[in-house]
Amino acid sequence: MLTPQELREKTFERAMFGGYDMAGVDDFLDAIAADYTALHNENAVLKGKMKVLVEKIEEYRATEDGMRRAILAAQKMSDEQLAEAKKNSTAMLREAEEKATAMLRDAEEKAAAMVRDAQTEVAIEEGKLSEAKKSSSEYIERMRLLCARQLELFTAISEGLPVAEEKPEVKPAAPAENSGWDTVRSIEDSVAKLADEPELDVMPEIVRGGIADSTDEPTRFFDF
Repeated sequence: MLTPQELREKTFERAMFGGYDMAGVDDFLDAIAADYTALHNENAVLKGKMKVLVEKIEEYRATEDGMRRAILAAQKMSDEQLAEAKKNSTAMLREAEEKATAMLRDAEEKAAAMVRDAQTEVAIEEGKLSEAKKSSSEYIERMRLLCARQLELFTAISEGLPVAEEKPEVKPAAPAENSGWDTVRSIEDSVAKLADEPELDVMPEIVRGGIADSTDEPTRFFDF
């Protein structure tokens, strides 16, 4: 994956004729680098949030273990009370049994409710963690595709604009040169608009006409 520094330092070969606006390309790369830096920062924040979510899940699991121990302690207490009651009369034994049963049932109900609540919280936090991972991965992939497509676009611009043959008696007309620069500026404006869109599913395509073969067609146009 490209870093913001690599984007800022990216250079393109200058065409001998019909080249592109270096300042415009540099400004655009600076904007892409700024967006990419924001992506890195957001990714760091997401990682921090995921760490917090993992810690919470571990806390819930620890709480669940504590509740299991509480159930075992309640069971042990019930057994001890039952054993003590057996030493007394039948009435006391019956009363102790009823009390122990009630305590055990109440403890089990409370523990079961706590377990259900904890499991629900764990499921929610795991869902948040999964969603955060998915969102981070999708955002990184979209930005990676954006950068790759824009680099491909500038490479196409750099390699695709034709170089006019130098002939003493033939000179390209001024309107054609202006048209070439206008085309480059139009391409840069379209790319800037693409960078602002949330979903990037459109790529510029080079017109099927190909590179001009004569000095009468010095500029190759692009269609968006």
